[in-house]
Amino acid sequence: MARTGLRTLCLAPTRVLLEQWHARIAELYGGAVGRCGDGKAEVEPVTVATFESAWRHMGELGNRFDLLVVDEVHHFGGTRDEALEMSVAPCRLGLTATPSRGAGARERLAALVGPTVYELAIGDLAGTFLATFDLIVLHLALTPAERTVYEAGMAAFRSFREAFAQQVPEVR
Repeated sequence: MARTGLRTLCLAPTRVLLEQWHARIAELYGGAVGRCGDGKAEVEPVTVATFESAWRHMGELGNRFDLLVVDEVHHFGGTRDEALEMSVAPCRLGLTATPSRGAGARERLAALVGPTVYELAIGDLAGTFLATFDLIVLHLALTPAERTVYEAGMAAFRSFREAFAQQVPEVR
């Protein structure tokens, strides 16, 4: 953002991340940093907005920025895509640690933000940015009572996941 000097809109999925982005940019950037979301509507040449606020206000914001930075971009590619479609920013950067696994969502994200230009696997980060770890799979023998409790919990999870997948098919 600093190197380009472009008017920049940063999108974050939650109010907590909005505040984190805003605070960190304000530490490093010499100018005013706008905020759109969590009851605020301050638009500056560098502005941070929640996804929801961007979706609601992109009609007014869409032509004001040249660089669009989207944190946790994997949330797009199926829902609320209009927020990205309505931005005229020719320069775009999507960030995620959880890339979409579905081909349709990946293609949609490439159309909205651009192709993947840099990718690391979890093994590339272990021991440097992440603690080293060992994956251990344990198979447990459950008592009939434990199995009943487990299956009840899994039934609730499967029901929720199925309802979610109906709304966001790319997670299947």
